[in-house]
Amino acid sequence: MHENYEIMKKLFFIVSILAFDMALNAQSLSTGIQYVGAAAEVNAAQKQQAAAQGQKASVKIAFQMDVEVSGRVRWGLIPTSSTGIIYDYEGGTSFLKVGGNNTITGGPSANVNLGVRVNNSYFIGVGAQFNANFGNTKATLGTTNNGIKVNIMNLCLPIYGVFKVYVPRRSDVCPYFDLGIGGYLPDWYELKSKDFANYNLTLPEGFKTVVEGEKIKFRADKGGFYLHAAVGMDIDHFQVSAGYELTTSTEDVNTRLYHNIFAKIGFRIGG
Repeated sequence: MHENYEIMKKLFFIVSILAFDMALNAQSLSTGIQYVGAAAEVNAAQKQQAAAQGQKASVKIAFQMDVEVSGRVRWGLIPTSSTGIIYDYEGGTSFLKVGGNNTITGGPSANVNLGVRVNNSYFIGVGAQFNANFGNTKATLGTTNNGIKVNIMNLCLPIYGVFKVYVPRRSDVCPYFDLGIGGYLPDWYELKSKDFANYNLTLPEGFKTVVEGEKIKFRADKGGFYLHAAVGMDIDHFQVSAGYELTTSTEDVNTRLYHNIFAKIGFRIGG
């Protein structure tokens, strides 16, 4: 009975997180649609004003670069995955597995977006982000040790197309919506635990994983899908935003979704 209660509690925890993330994402996209409509109304009003004065509305195009830094947080279950690392001992063989616990991970990132600003209302370009995620998880070594505490570091490089919608105002304060869609290259991982140094861990031939005492380093075989949606304010070239970020990870035939909440500050050059 107690085990069933614990399982239901964990399921409720995970479902609540997913529901919150979906609601936040839907809210961001809904706000983005409103911003698109507001920007379109401003452009239409400018065209009508130009037509009333007998002028031909011109299309203004300007170069823009955004340099931003951000921080993100992700909470939820880290699925159990095999590392392929082997520990041979007198009684047999154990395999090192990582994950299987609920935890919080997160870290900083730096973004650069390059593109063009159209009529002060729309920004279209491409962007790249370098981010680092840190957290704690657990590892098991078969029946030899099932309570290894592990510090994990993950480095990732998403590359995406970016679309921003600004609602022009006469003041220096301009709200905007930010949408980025793309993918990321195979990311890098480092696992660190004092317990690793207590075992003679080996790898099958051909593995790219590196075991160095307390550290295990490897790179994922595949990249994945990347998306972010945010709302923010442009204040005289300074930009502040917050939103939702989604990444995917594919292992064998299983695709997992990772939901992040982030806050970002930056500076706009041009536009």
